[in-house]
Amino acid sequence: WKSMAVNLSDIAAMGGKPSFAVVTLGLHLETHVENIEELYRGILSASSSYDCIIIGGDIVKSPTTFVTIAMTGFAENGIMQRNNAKPGDLVAVTGFLGCSAAGLQILKSDRDIHSIINIEHFTKSHLTPLPRLDIVDCLLDFGINTAMDISDGLIDDLSKLCKASGVGAVINRCDIPIDEFILESFSESECFEFALNGGEDYELIFTGPSKKVLDLVHLLGDSVEVIGYITEDSPGNVSIIEKTGMKTNYVHGKGWDHFT
Repeated sequence: WKSMAVNLSDIAAMGGKPSFAVVTLGLHLETHVENIEELYRGILSASSSYDCIIIGGDIVKSPTTFVTIAMTGFAENGIMQRNNAKPGDLVAVTGFLGCSAAGLQILKSDRDIHSIINIEHFTKSHLTPLPRLDIVDCLLDFGINTAMDISDGLIDDLSKLCKASGVGAVINRCDIPIDEFILESFSESECFEFALNGGEDYELIFTGPSKKVLDLVHLLGDSVEVIGYITEDSPGNVSIIEKTGMKTNYVHGKGWDHFT
């Protein structure tokens, strides 16, 4: 499921709809057929849920097990990119942030987790994320043309968007949407670390003129939250307004980096 979902999320982030996918597997010689069948049950479940057709792929022998999915999509009403953010635009996100990182910590941890409320909520957020294809048409209808998905962490991904657009951003820590389960189960500092730098939420972050974004918020309610605004700062620089009103500059490197 997740191997499909992360690719579906990339399609959603550009305002597209998925069409076809090919799946390439690298497998050990001793891999059990039952495990491959289970893998494909998840892949086919996700592809069916989001109308994406598996049209082929390849299987190769490999000392390291890997799953590679290449997916195509189409855009009927324009596309969203990273390089269109303008100073004065509002920054908004869909859904809640941090649950996937909390789920990963639970799955990897040997600490006592009995005090954590709704463990399945967190592990499901990490293992079976839901790409936001449901909201794409609405964003495009309101003229949003700048977006990306939150895969490497809110701050890192917003920084990448800002760098591509040649701008900076300021976000308000208190406006970052965190759901009630995570607030009840983890400390405040853990919650915000999960939300700011955890990644793999696969929600969408987008920017746009204030009227367009506020109209969206009025229509969608809690599904979208304004968390900040775009500035004429150094490209890629993101600042956070803390609870005290103090502003701190983002230090690059806390989110996921594929090459470290």
